[in-house]
Amino acid sequence: MRNYFSRTGNKGFTMTELLTIILIIAALATLMFPHFKRSLANAKVSDCMNNQRQFATMIQVYYIEWKLFPDPDANGSLSNLLPYNKLTPEYTAAKNKLFCPDSKELYVYQPNPKRDNFTISCRSGHPLLGLSPLKPYYTYAGGLFKGED
Repeated sequence: MRNYFSRTGNKGFTMTELLTIILIIAALATLMFPHFKRSLANAKVSDCMNNQRQFATMIQVYYIEWKLFPDPDANGSLSNLLPYNKLTPEYTAAKNKLFCPDSKELYVYQPNPKRDNFTISCRSGHPLLGLSPLKPYYTYAGGLFKGED
């Protein structure tokens, strides 16, 4: 009886087997690309929220030191306040923290008229995830809270 599964004389794969494996891998990769894209968008939102939280913490420290919240720039950003804004990109990557990682737009800083709380928000809103502009955001009103829709 002849055994069809043994490869006594053949070494390697046939062209049909190789093409089948390549097709299967390509099909799986095609199915996974949307998930990778969404994961990348989620990572950018996480980075955006982390930047906002760091700004909010910095503004709280400023408040502790000066007993008032700083004024925003004319465009509503924090670029005049940040000490590392004046550092050159050759020495630090912190200058990129002024911008949302998804849209490369400045964050919006808005203190209220009574100057007892503030909001830091993202101009882009991360449209891939369906977030509206100025979301996500952090607000300070006696404590730091993540914004809700």
